[in-house]
Amino acid sequence: MGPLAPIRPAAPVRGAVTAVLGLMVLVTAVMGAAAILEKWGSRFGRTDTLELALDIQPWRITTSQRLGRQLSTQVSLGDAETEARADAVAERVVRDHPWDPVVRWWAASVEVRMGHTEHAFAWFDEQEERFPAEIELINEARAQVRAEV
Repeated sequence: MGPLAPIRPAAPVRGAVTAVLGLMVLVTAVMGAAAILEKWGSRFGRTDTLELALDIQPWRITTSQRLGRQLSTQVSLGDAETEARADAVAERVVRDHPWDPVVRWWAASVEVRMGHTEHAFAWFDEQEERFPAEIELINEARAQVRAEV
């Protein structure tokens, strides 16, 4: 008996493996690009960079939170258009992630930062409806917001 011939996978299998690996590299590159843009936008206060990161990966909660925080900070400078954008970001994040227990707290903080205590209390009410076990924390937050006003 002579040496055995090496076993080589069929061409379709090689093609499928190459396609899957290529797709994985592409997805990883897109995720990396969105993360880099988020970090850059957060570090340097660039809302346009944060919005670009959200264009690439719109489901990124942390990017949305950082964008809302940046916009609400700019609202204190008196920009009405930015105020509407901050409200829209908060509403979108809560709508897209209704069972995330943190998003309403974050939305309320955006509203408090903009001076909209009535909107913050509406987010607290919605949090209480969705997560009734948090009633003590919600009441503490309400009291703290009232004390700051």
